Amino acid sequence: MNGMIRNRNRTVRMLLSLVCTVAVAAWVAPPTIVLASDAAPEAEFESAQALLEGLERADRGIETLTADIQYDKHFLLQGDTHRRRGQLLFQSRRDGSGGPPKRAFEIDFNSLRIGGRLEEDPETWIFDGRWLVEMHPEQKQFIKREIAGEGDRADPLAIGEGPMPIPIGQKADEVLRRYDARLAPIEEPFTPDEQDLAQFVSDTWQLVLTPRPGSGEDDKYKEIRIWYSKSGERRLLPRMARTLSRAGDISYVQLINIETNVELPARAFDVTPPPASEHWQVQIEPLPAPGAGK
Repeated sequence: MNGMIRNRNRTVRMLLSLVCTVAVAAWVAPPTIVLASDAAPEAEFESAQALLEGLERADRGIETLTADIQYDKHFLLQGDTHRRRGQLLFQSRRDGSGGPPKRAFEIDFNSLRIGGRLEEDPETWIFDGRWLVEMHPEQKQFIKREIAGEGDRADPLAIGEGPMPIPIGQKADEVLRRYDARLAPIEEPFTPDEQDLAQFVSDTWQLVLTPRPGSGEDDKYKEIRIWYSKSGERRLLPRMARTLSRAGDISYVQLINIETNVELPARAFDVTPPPASEHWQVQIEPLPAPGAGK
């Protein structure tokens, strides 16, 4: 099923670079982390592998998360920058089977700034564990794509499955099979004009992931950088991610005002299409039937 999901969503994952996925949504860590090495909670990580091993358990202890989100994308060819702001909702539920948690997320963008021009351009992305929904209220456009079949479980944040792989709760060796990994100084690679970003990620570890040839990620990204908090209640919680695409575009995602284990709105993760009476353009794309396209 994983192979089907990867093939089905190559195009979708490119679209999802808008929201980083998600990944964005699984950038969570428990208030107190239990390291695989049984080291003290404030211990330093001296290598990328040690950090990845610490992150293997970093999805435990969190059931819900909310945060303000800022997404900046710098286009190399066009020379301009798009900035979106909104809110992230995240939920992680275990069913007692011992398997991975079922993850759902919702990202509600409420503004778009292009250069010096601010526009009201709401946009929502929802993943409920099976379906991925993209909504554009101004255009009354609703697109619903099936990511996993009924009874299957998809993790849009997992290496090789998601729009932007974020190694939280994954085995270190799984990550290292697809990426070369290293720790870098937190100020790398900021320019003199990006010192506000350097300040935002102060007191963090920076993990740099470079896709290995044939990994399935090397055709999209040149590198992925993630900054993880070093201490306190936010230890091992990602603060920011930066991607460099093959086209030379640079994207930053920042999580701000994070709250964990809070009550979410009753209609969070609702992927029900709008009623016909509201005259939306509704597009539903189920998974291809087994054997289709052969």
